[in-house]
Amino acid sequence: MKIKTRKSKKFILIATSVAVLLLASASASAYFLTTTKDEQVTAPMTVEDRPVGDINYDTPTPDEENPTIDPPGNTTGQDSLIGVSISYAGGSPLQVRVLIDEVLSTGTCMLSITSGSKEIVSQTAEVFPSSSSTTCKGFTVDNAALTKGTTYTIKVTVESTDKKGTATKEITAQ
Repeated sequence: MKIKTRKSKKFILIATSVAVLLLASASASAYFLTTTKDEQVTAPMTVEDRPVGDINYDTPTPDEENPTIDPPGNTTGQDSLIGVSISYAGGSPLQVRVLIDEVLSTGTCMLSITSGSKEIVSQTAEVFPSSSSTTCKGFTVDNAALTKGTTYTIKVTVESTDKKGTATKEITAQ
């Protein structure tokens, strides 16, 4: 009767490998459970001092705490700024999508596409608020109004009550 030593050797090799892995895992777990965090640190951590600069740490004045019209620092009496970005400008027909970084319940978006000083397209759309930002309801421009290969400047101005913001982007007509 012949014993298959090949299969038994594989079994012994696999069983030994599993046993070694389990033993290593158990000893590593025992080490980390019994040592303190201070014993595990191998090198001291240093943090460089950073210059403070011109930061004013004084207690804010009542006007700075509760501004009535303008945000702190806006002493010109101008409208407050709205963060506006053109998130997409492409496709056929040309679609322009705008993202406003705050929630506006009312407002108007005005699109202007120019080539040099000549205005090619002008459109207006209302704002569309969501839970954390606002968009313009969108602009669609017929590509026939644009000459292929020409560079155009897209400008979107958003106005809402006493706030205003503008974004620009250059595109080349396809």
